[in-house]
Amino acid sequence: MINQETAEHFLNEINTIFEDEKLTLRKKLLSLRTIFRKLIIKLTESEKQYFSSVFARSVYLSDKYKFPEVLTTKVRTFTSIAERIRKDLNFECQIQHINYAYTTLIDLIKIFLSGESELIDEDKIQSLDVRIPQPKYKRTGDIIEFIRAVIIEKGQVKTYPDNSIDYMLNCESEEFGKIKLHFREPWDKLFTLCWKGAVLNIFSVKRDSQIKDTFRAGNNTIIVLEPDNLVDVTDIAECFQYKGSNCLIYFLSKLKLKSSNPAAVTGNIINYCFDDILNNKECNFDDVYENALRIKPLQIFAIASDEPAATKLIKDNVRTHFNNLKEITVNLDYDRFSIEPSFISSDYGLQGRLDVLLEFEDEINRKNIIELKSGRPPGKDLKIILNDGRFIKTGMWESNYIQAICYNLLLDSSFENRTGTSQILYSQTNDEPLRNAPNVIQKKQEAMVIRNEIVAYERQIAEGNFSIFDKFNKDEFGILPKFDENNLSAFEKFYNESEEILKVYFQNYLSFILRESQSLKHGTNGSESSKGFSSLWKDTIEDKENSYAVLSHLQLIKEESDFDNFHLIFKRTEKTPDVTSFRKGDIGVLYRIKNGNVTEPLKQQILKCSIREIGNEKIKVSLRNKQANSKLLDSEELWVIEPDYIDASTRNLFQSVYRLMLAEDSKRNIILGLKKPEFEKTVNIDNYYLNQPQKEILVKALSAKNYFLIQGPPGTGKTAYMLKALTEESYKKDNSNILLLGYTNRAVDEICIALGDIASEKIVDLKDNQFDYLRIGSKESTENDSRLIARLAETMEIRELYKLVKKTRVFVSTVTSAITNPEIFQIKKFNIAIIDEASQILEPQIAGILTLVDKFIMIGDEKQLPAVVVQNQKNAKVDIEHFNKIHLTNLSGSLFERLIRCCIANGWDNAYCMLTHQARMQELLQEFPNTRFYEGKLQIMYAKQKAPWTQFDSKSDNKIEKQLSSSRILFYESKPEDNAKVHKAEAEKVAEIVQTIFDKYGNDFNVRTVGIIAPYRAQCTEIYKFIPKHITEYVTVDTVERYQGSQRDIIIISFAINNLYELKNLQSMLELGDTKVDRKLNVAITRAKEQLILLGVADVLSYSPIFSDLISFIKTKGRYYSI
Repeated sequence: MINQETAEHFLNEINTIFEDEKLTLRKKLLSLRTIFRKLIIKLTESEKQYFSSVFARSVYLSDKYKFPEVLTTKVRTFTSIAERIRKDLNFECQIQHINYAYTTLIDLIKIFLSGESELIDEDKIQSLDVRIPQPKYKRTGDIIEFIRAVIIEKGQVKTYPDNSIDYMLNCESEEFGKIKLHFREPWDKLFTLCWKGAVLNIFSVKRDSQIKDTFRAGNNTIIVLEPDNLVDVTDIAECFQYKGSNCLIYFLSKLKLKSSNPAAVTGNIINYCFDDILNNKECNFDDVYENALRIKPLQIFAIASDEPAATKLIKDNVRTHFNNLKEITVNLDYDRFSIEPSFISSDYGLQGRLDVLLEFEDEINRKNIIELKSGRPPGKDLKIILNDGRFIKTGMWESNYIQAICYNLLLDSSFENRTGTSQILYSQTNDEPLRNAPNVIQKKQEAMVIRNEIVAYERQIAEGNFSIFDKFNKDEFGILPKFDENNLSAFEKFYNESEEILKVYFQNYLSFILRESQSLKHGTNGSESSKGFSSLWKDTIEDKENSYAVLSHLQLIKEESDFDNFHLIFKRTEKTPDVTSFRKGDIGVLYRIKNGNVTEPLKQQILKCSIREIGNEKIKVSLRNKQANSKLLDSEELWVIEPDYIDASTRNLFQSVYRLMLAEDSKRNIILGLKKPEFEKTVNIDNYYLNQPQKEILVKALSAKNYFLIQGPPGTGKTAYMLKALTEESYKKDNSNILLLGYTNRAVDEICIALGDIASEKIVDLKDNQFDYLRIGSKESTENDSRLIARLAETMEIRELYKLVKKTRVFVSTVTSAITNPEIFQIKKFNIAIIDEASQILEPQIAGILTLVDKFIMIGDEKQLPAVVVQNQKNAKVDIEHFNKIHLTNLSGSLFERLIRCCIANGWDNAYCMLTHQARMQELLQEFPNTRFYEGKLQIMYAKQKAPWTQFDSKSDNKIEKQLSSSRILFYESKPEDNAKVHKAEAEKVAEIVQTIFDKYGNDFNVRTVGIIAPYRAQCTEIYKFIPKHITEYVTVDTVERYQGSQRDIIIISFAINNLYELKNLQSMLELGDTKVDRKLNVAITRAKEQLILLGVADVLSYSPIFSDLISFIKTKGRYYSI
């Protein structure tokens, strides 16, 4: 059921759109479709399972709540009509379609509404003409090439005299209505693993001529479970061994702790050699080898540190492969090649990056695949057995063959009528090194069976079913590569012999990580705005523009682009949205708009990129694949950038949690909070720029043997002072290696600025006046890259860089870069890690790293915004007895926050402190957050923070300026409007205020003068509409999440809340003892240095006790106006 408040919110939206005469019929129907999607998501938000489509959600609801057949039909029909109109711009929408949609939504709400509503006019509903043609389901043809269906329930299982077993699923399809799907081996496991509400893609299925709406799988049938859940081709392939396949290999592999080893490094270098040879067949080995080492220098440095003699063996081995590859490439036939092209198939639920794609000008459908393998090749006559007992000659290992088969599926899905070969290239041999992979349907089916098992078992773990791990022993695991036997034994020992709290911790965090992955892929239960990566192919450009999730219709400026580094400059066109959620540093996928306005990202090669600059006129991006074929960019067609998602983070987080589980008992118990942190004797310091309370905290932190926690409220100098001082004092210890970590690249930039001050102020004895530190990360991570290892690798001799890495004692990195470059921990033993922004870092992101350092100091503020998590927060909360002793109540929290709780509860008062002197806010601006959130402990740092407010003229003829002069803190009361997440009057007033400030400041107005915060991107867009273009380049209008860590002289906040339903989404509540903190509000109001201006509907905001107190405070100590 839904409460009255929620129902009336939806009914208001529905009635407003239905009665809006300004909207075209098409726009009106699409708006009602959007409400339908939000309503369906709302109705399923409490379900623990994940749905990959709104249709799947609606089928699930219909079955669970036993909708009347009339309503089920109406929902299905409305969905079908809305999809047709959404995709077909020429569809003729009629008033009957609007009426039908309106009554469907009303009927749906009535099912879940407890009680009546004045907003439902039954007489009006009865008078509407809803006569539209009912959908006609496909009834012709014996072989159906494709059906997409949702499982309603499992049907009967029948065993035949020959011992074959027939399985049946009851399903529902948008095109065929309710159907029965029958299948046998090799799809038998699907019956056990599938679930109600799951989506199936079914290819080449036979219609039963005797039984209505019944379909049977045949020899050529392929069934794909949850096809929008993409599985990497290499993950499927590694599950295949010479003696068979086993999906459990995938899960064991995700737990395998990464380290640099000679075989892996050799393979990476050989792949680079192949790329270079393709680009330049006359290339020289020594040059190519040296350049290959520069790509990921830490990998070879780790080998040199562990096994110095191995580096020569690697080079000798690579030379053999290089010579073979030069001979092979001479005879390759192609007109154009692409190195490491990326493709996605939502037909088969696959994603992959090929080694090489060869194309031909005269045969545009011909596309040949080459996959390079540098390992030991099998005999060229090796045969592979099919599931019908037949053998086929392939001359390739089973895993390599399956990889080629899956690449065939990828390209067949991306390019209609594709022809061409798929070959494995074994570079170690000259005896037929290129071997063709026969395109056999049975192997495609086997690959899909394993893929489906992976998807199903991941879902089980996400929902708290961990029975799969009971098979992780040598008796039950099944087929396993010999090199993984030790990994399996280690896991079995941990899982069966550890204390129960460790096992439960491990299970719950794996479940949490996979739920987060599913949310990033498919969207969040309970959130229409968080649609997930699958929006790339499921939603239209119009849908994405409405949610500000795309930069479309971009024109490439070739003459300004740098094709050597693939830094591309795009120009906005008239159709490019003015406002987008993209920001500098975000990652994206880039693809062409074909034939004028057709956006089919999955029917072409996708280019991965990152945003370097984003302006009002131009967008600058950097392609991640520096070996991309520049001919792909020759097209005059327009381009689109959409958000990307990197699934590798799931594997990294699995390994981080598992590394903590395998850590030495004492280290693990310290991190978990089971053991009291210890301290050494008090150290002496010599610091001239910290005040006395800061010095006392510095001494405590340096005396900690295990860890120390520093709470840093806004403006207290967490990075510029405390982190810098901690680094200086730690650096004074001989041979002490220091790791400095931040959550974002911007935070790491700030750390590097602070380190630069150490050299400029000559605080410690420095050689050549340089404070030596190195930064780990990609070349795209920062523009200040003079100390970036990836950039230094381009200019320094590799031996000299190795020496520099070995002698350097301070390394700076984001947490993500530290996780993805584990080689640094093979090269260096870190005595201390200092983590900035610690309250924004999820526990599984940092826990594994902390096992690799002697001690750590965390700096953060649990009362500001927490780590970014997109899954439903209800699922992240845990109430488990084992977790009580470690104070773990929410899996989406930070380790910093949890350890603070542990210290407070256990009386470990010497393990944490709070910085109390802030230098940002004026005294009046500090007062409310200080008393409400920080127990009155904050103090101003400087006398100037008490200065009177004289920026504006109180006698001005300009009414706005007079108001601005009246106080440092103002509230403008607005009246509720009908729109959701938008408030036009507030937007107009914000623009007036900004214009007044701009006029007053004149030439002193800059990017640090004014910042505007709104809770929704829709309101950000509305505000941008009213601010003149010449001012917008100096003013950032954004959500509070994007403002954390920033500050402005003047902050303007437009709350844009029109009803109680929206109020709960405005807040991020935290309870610490008796203190209740709204973290979003805290961050928003503490960004201002000189003045804070708030706009909102006071009557609605005041339903929140915290907002009520804030408004009362402003009425008493500030100024209160009406718009």
